[in-house]
Amino acid sequence: MSLPEETREDVRDMLTEDLIEVLDMVQEVYGYQKSDFAQLSPIVRVLSDGTLLQELSFDSYQLTYYFVIQAWVVRYSEQFGWTEQKAEQLIDAIDYKVMQYLAGDTSARPWMSIAMTDRATVSVGSNQVAGEMFLVEDIPIAVIMASS
Repeated sequence: MSLPEETREDVRDMLTEDLIEVLDMVQEVYGYQKSDFAQLSPIVRVLSDGTLLQELSFDSYQLTYYFVIQAWVVRYSEQFGWTEQKAEQLIDAIDYKVMQYLAGDTSARPWMSIAMTDRATVSVGSNQVAGEMFLVEDIPIAVIMASS
């Protein structure tokens, strides 16, 4: 059995690097579950969400890594000068840039494909950090690795 050399952590790091380049409107992109970011908005987190190893034939496997790209935008804050409208516009802009990235050319990366696994969802009202309310969008993706 021959699996790709890249671990899920390696791929998460690559995704984080790529999103830092693509998402010029965010203050930080984290490749882990950063929780202390109350003074920053917007931020993006790339979170591991599982792995699937499928047998295709004798001694042939397909490895898929799953992730959630998570955008956090302050919903309303006088301190940040945010309005609800600005937060909604910004979360839409982040979503669109991620969609452009997913649909773009990632052939320099070691995977066969990268795509969403389901629709993105936005939660409102239940996400609070240091007293600030955030809009949070979860974008679930799968990265299918090329066999080595």
